[in-house]
Amino acid sequence: MGFSIVTYSNFESDTLMSGTVSAGILSETPVDYRGFALLTINNTFSYPLIIGNEDIHIDFTKPGAAPEIKEGDENRFFYTFYGAYNLLNSQLRFYNNKKNRMAGNDSLYREIVAITDSLNQEKELLVSGLPQKNYPVASAILQEKLLEESSWGIKSLDELHQKQKGFAQFASGNYPYLQHSQQLSALINQSFMMLEYINYYESIEKTGDKKTDIDKIKELLRSEMIDQTQLWIDALKPYVPEPVILAQCVQAFYNRSMTTKAMEIISAFGELAKCEGDGDGQINFPEAFDVVKGDGYTIINTHTLNPEKIIIMVDNECVFSKVLAIQAVREHEKSPIPIIILPKGKLDSEILALDKLCVKDLYFVKEKAWVNNAIMDGHKYPYYYKLGASNKVLTTGWAACL
Repeated sequence: MGFSIVTYSNFESDTLMSGTVSAGILSETPVDYRGFALLTINNTFSYPLIIGNEDIHIDFTKPGAAPEIKEGDENRFFYTFYGAYNLLNSQLRFYNNKKNRMAGNDSLYREIVAITDSLNQEKELLVSGLPQKNYPVASAILQEKLLEESSWGIKSLDELHQKQKGFAQFASGNYPYLQHSQQLSALINQSFMMLEYINYYESIEKTGDKKTDIDKIKELLRSEMIDQTQLWIDALKPYVPEPVILAQCVQAFYNRSMTTKAMEIISAFGELAKCEGDGDGQINFPEAFDVVKGDGYTIINTHTLNPEKIIIMVDNECVFSKVLAIQAVREHEKSPIPIIILPKGKLDSEILALDKLCVKDLYFVKEKAWVNNAIMDGHKYPYYYKLGASNKVLTTGWAACL
């Protein structure tokens, strides 16, 4: 049975350990990490795990069943609470659906109302037990999930602002317990998702403006998006570098292919939206080299392309680089000059995905033995090279200025 344990630090993840175990083996996890982790079995099923202060033993003795976490009081608290909470929610959904299909004067209806009232009281009592000071990590993770759930039904700007501030204050106040978890990312992603729940027509009309058009809505949405980004930067900057916070806000839109909104955030915080690297070394391009199309395997040699070419260097690990590269490509969509993406790291699916986000067909450098790795590692990103005949460098610069 294959397994892995993934750990988290702010917005990054890392595999703490992986391997295989046989049925009947108890595996003891290391204790040099304090926080939330994700235990994955056979690359298929994942289970939350809290590790750090106490030894935890995982029982893999039941083939086909979820592993049983033995010992570990904080994990026991987490799973007991989460199981009880999910059961109450399931029961409430069942009885609420029945209630909604019945007449209000029916005796059975009144009975069901009494049941739902009782279940809601149980739920409130359960939630009132948080946080538990003996289990701070488990408590913070459970509270985050409840906070997300409470935001699903908002409709007005006032509700949005209240929830956004609540999210940011909770993240800041509980940072020591959330920094090693997925929950910081989840809070940021949900805070931006809430922007889509709002009736902006109604919000504008409430200001007394009787003329509501799409441009006003777009500007209000853009303004809310920028304000929300600043709120997160202010909340987390005592603990996390500002460019890292900004990158996560941009990532919330880029991961959903909403590159225009991602670009609007970058434009508003231009000084922070920089990737690592400030080297001045220049790449020397061979007279001809192979590139691949967006499918990742169709090979074309540059000598068959237009003599003029644009090379855009992209950092695989920097979302600013990807978004600004897309912006540069879109501004040259009608140009006959081919655009070639030169990734800092290996050509992976995320870099190839840039082709799907642009109307213009892109080419990608896959094999780059001719590139000086030291120059690539320290180079500015995103950066462009404009090439002429025989791939001679004509101009270079910051890709946003292309």
